[in-house]
Amino acid sequence: MINKMDKEDIMKLIFLRHGIAEEKGNVDDFDRKLTPKGIEKLNKYLPYLAAYLEKKDPEIWSSPKVRADETAQLLKENLFETEIIYKDFIASGDLGKLDEELSQTEEKTIVLVGHEPFLSAWTREITGEEVVIKKGGALEIEYDPEDSGNDILNWEYSLKNFEEIIAREKKILKKLKNPSFKTSLEKVLSHQFNKILENREYYLRDNNDIESIHQYRVSIRKFRGIISALKKLLEKEDYLRIQQKFREIGGEAGYLRELDVLIEEYKPLSQEQEILLTKSALLQELRKERRKEKERLKEIFITEEYRQILVEAYTDLIVCLPWKKIESKKTWEYILPIADKWMKQILKALKQYEEFEFESTHKIRLKAKKYRYVVKAFEDYLPEEYKDNYKVAKKYQTLLGDTCDSIRNQEALKEIIQEPEGDLEKELNYFLESETQRGQHFKEKLENKEWLDIGKEEE
Repeated sequence: MINKMDKEDIMKLIFLRHGIAEEKGNVDDFDRKLTPKGIEKLNKYLPYLAAYLEKKDPEIWSSPKVRADETAQLLKENLFETEIIYKDFIASGDLGKLDEELSQTEEKTIVLVGHEPFLSAWTREITGEEVVIKKGGALEIEYDPEDSGNDILNWEYSLKNFEEIIAREKKILKKLKNPSFKTSLEKVLSHQFNKILENREYYLRDNNDIESIHQYRVSIRKFRGIISALKKLLEKEDYLRIQQKFREIGGEAGYLRELDVLIEEYKPLSQEQEILLTKSALLQELRKERRKEKERLKEIFITEEYRQILVEAYTDLIVCLPWKKIESKKTWEYILPIADKWMKQILKALKQYEEFEFESTHKIRLKAKKYRYVVKAFEDYLPEEYKDNYKVAKKYQTLLGDTCDSIRNQEALKEIIQEPEGDLEKELNYFLESETQRGQHFKEKLENKEWLDIGKEEE
């Protein structure tokens, strides 16, 4: 696997295969030129690739072979002040040299003009994706130096598809609400933080309603999802500090929510055993623990100190965001690439899914949650199709979550109920066995790749 670069931002690698060239055998392979048909096709579609690259200030690396050089020159004609740098390793397909060159460059966008089968082999090594690039075709890889194993194939097209890309972007501009990202972000952050404060008040008014603590935790998770989308805008230490603050704030309510879930999950199981809800030894223990935790949490929530912690965490984020930097950018210009990247990461992880493993399954679930929260928060500024993607992500999250929840419920029960005896032990074992069976059911659904059917349902 290619090593990661020590850079702050994601690098974009565009692999461009040369156009149609002279047949092998007529001339030396190095000297093979583009055919008139090859030049005609490239001239028709390369301007669209150039339009896509225009604001990215790319550097062109080309194989020195004539057909690659001619392709690079045609691209260069459509880009302002872009130089071509010739790299022998692109012609030879030297993967180690590619790794070395990438580790030394400061560029953020690089177009590599080269040959098959090397370009597809490099793509497979970097992303794990199997592709074959047609003559004149291209693909883009998002190469993340800070997140090992998270490099993704962003798109793969024949050059004619670039016409569709540009047309789509123009359509988006016409149809969407287009306030500056600064304006929409201020609105979204303010709204979501107020939801946190409102749900805190909701809990203080009625802490017997299990929805009150649930909605409070959900509002914090949504806020953290939005912060995740702002990662590139924040200094690394600021991002980590702010996320940790909100993680700790939300974590305070985690145990109470866990107890609420266990109580609600066990009620029907109690009746299966023909045990009255008022007579269930396990429910009595869980409710006793809930009463203690409810009072502990109320004493924390009610203090002005706790409210101040919330306000300070929010203020910290507002102060650290580079508002001037984002003032000129449209909302969709910032959010769309992030949403697209996250969905591709979700699908890539699902495609590679072989068998249940808690941590990896949980990570995919969290990614689906973040996608939902961010798309929902900015839905007024995104194309209609993202609402469908939102629904798909929710179904992925549910399928993954049911599996993880069954495992977590078992762990929580064993932590809460220590050394059970008599009826309590009997009921506990029944609950644990039920959760084991439930978890196995969802494991099988995942391992049978039922998530594929979810995507088909929305097509």
